[in-house]
Amino acid sequence: MDEDCFAVDVINEVVEEAIPYILTKDPLEACLAHYGHDEYDMGQTIAEVNLVLNSAPPTWQAKFESLPALAQEPTPPSIEAPPKLELKPLPANLNTGRNRKSNREMAGPVVPESVLKKQKRDAEWALKEKEELSALKKKNDVDIANQIAKVYKHWASVLKKKEGELSALKKKEEDLSALKKKNDETRELILNRAKHYAKLYREWALKEKEELSALKKKNDEDIANQIAKVYKHWALKKKEEELSALKKKNNEIQKLTLNRAKQSAKVYKEWVLKQKEELSALKKKNSEKRKLIFNRAKQYSKEYEEQQKELVQLKREARLKGGFYVKPQAKLLFIVRIRGINAMDPKTRKILQLLRLRRIFNGVFLKVNKATVNMLHRVEPYVTYGYPNLKSVKELIYKRGYGKLDKQRIALTDNAIIEQALGKYKIICIEDLIHEILTVGPHFKEANNFLWPFKLKAPLGGLKKKRNHYVEGGDAGNREDNINELIRRMN
Repeated sequence: MDEDCFAVDVINEVVEEAIPYILTKDPLEACLAHYGHDEYDMGQTIAEVNLVLNSAPPTWQAKFESLPALAQEPTPPSIEAPPKLELKPLPANLNTGRNRKSNREMAGPVVPESVLKKQKRDAEWALKEKEELSALKKKNDVDIANQIAKVYKHWASVLKKKEGELSALKKKEEDLSALKKKNDETRELILNRAKHYAKLYREWALKEKEELSALKKKNDEDIANQIAKVYKHWALKKKEEELSALKKKNNEIQKLTLNRAKQSAKVYKEWVLKQKEELSALKKKNSEKRKLIFNRAKQYSKEYEEQQKELVQLKREARLKGGFYVKPQAKLLFIVRIRGINAMDPKTRKILQLLRLRRIFNGVFLKVNKATVNMLHRVEPYVTYGYPNLKSVKELIYKRGYGKLDKQRIALTDNAIIEQALGKYKIICIEDLIHEILTVGPHFKEANNFLWPFKLKAPLGGLKKKRNHYVEGGDAGNREDNINELIRRMN
């Protein structure tokens, strides 16, 4: 459908363009109407116009009328006096209303003279331009023909050169093909000869190989026999030398072993004697040390009894006087941790670490002074403490006492352990250690650091109330002498 509509539109356009050419009869009218149109043949139209103009009747020629002479006096201005108009009669050749039809029928269509002049000038200019264009075209054609001739000559010379080169190349190719044929023939001849020589060489090599193998076998057998003879002789000689060297070495070893046995027996006898002497000296020393320890223990027990008797005497005297005996401030504290780590501030945790109370139900001895009392006040909700007596100190050290030796926790099963660690402070037995702790002696710090913190069990019957102070019916804080009852339950 679209193609049909397009075809109709094209036909309409062609008809519209062709109608002016079909309907115009006068060539001058067609020239004027379609001047400058691309498809209009200007040359033919101009030629037709010239023919029409040349064959036109005399009525087409223009008639001129001479103007009247100018006035000698100058015309006054229009402001002073109005100009005078003079009307002249029309010439006879101009058309009037009466004779318009007859003139039109006589002379045909009337064209103004200025238009005819312009048309003629345009036609002349077009003819001149056409002649110039044709002359320029001829000149260009001549130049192009000259150039083409030059190019043709150049390419003809080039082609001749190329043909000469091609002929030379063809000649070379022929020479090369001949040389190639000759080389192929020579190569075939060389190959045949090489094959023949290779065959001869293989045969000669096989023959030589067989001869060499036979000669080698013979030489190998001779060499093997000679080697066997030499080896037997050398083996016998070496065996004899080895046997003689072995006998010599055995004799030396026997002498050396005898000497060493005698020497070792002598050394052993000396060592046995030395060991006996050392044992006897050690027994003597141990017996002396045992006596010393016994005497010290006896002295300490006597001292403790005297202190107890003095305390009883002082109480009786105070009662007789009607007063009360007030004990002096205790020098020793025993502290037990009763609470864990929950809801604990960092400073309290640090103080407990300094006191070596890192776990719940750990216990340590502590010397009473201002610094320790201040620390205890800070950690009072987490610990309980009091003044231990002789029985509590003895039971703790004998039952749960561990020493620190080379940063190791060692049970106090022998006085030698205590002597090794604290011998330089004249603490040689467990009784010395108990006395130093109980009386808070001059070397209390070293003795207390030697003791590992006591790991006590949970108290029998449990605790009442950890979070409250002892005076409020709880467990935390200072319980003075009542700490001994807690130690019995936890030991």
